[in-house]
Amino acid sequence: MGGVWMRWEKQRTGEEDRAGDNNSWRERGRWKTKTLDFWLQLREGLNAKLGKGFDSIFMLVSWRILKERNGGVFGRQQSLAAAQLTELILEDGRLWVQAGAKLVAALGWPDAAHS
Repeated sequence: MGGVWMRWEKQRTGEEDRAGDNNSWRERGRWKTKTLDFWLQLREGLNAKLGKGFDSIFMLVSWRILKERNGGVFGRQQSLAAAQLTELILEDGRLWVQAGAKLVAALGWPDAAHS
């Protein structure tokens, strides 16, 4: 996910070279492959039940990061600091656990036992 953060930071600060955008489709394809490989590598060794919980957490984190990125790219919101984004992700997870996401809680989502 480091590549996602670096690209997001470059876009946020305006460092990204817009003239070299011809390769953006190719780069997106590589990003998708790297993300899939990263996800599968992290998921290795988990049983089916924990794997489903991990999938939910991975989806939750990815969704929130992409939502933040899109908000900044399309000018709908001010970019958040990493600590603020992390707190939103944790709060989303707490809400999922409260709504009955038992497999997320089974993986020890922060404060899941206190919900």
